[in-house]
Amino acid sequence: MKIVVVSDNHGQELTLKRIFDHYAGSDVTFVHTGDSEFPYKDERLSHCIRVTGNCDYDPEYP
Repeated sequence: MKIVVVSDNHGQELTLKRIFDHYAGSDVTFVHTGDSEFPYKDERLSHCIRVTGNCDYDPEYP
């Protein structure tokens, strides 16, 4: 299994899409370490383990 750690995309959806597409079909766990600036329940991050960054203001982030 691979673990892919991403962070600080600051709302740039295309950046995340490229990373997720690159690993499509692989046995991968994604971890987003903050500053996505997306709401916690956003579909784009639903398959990631997520933590809050200093630019993530949704109170649902752990």
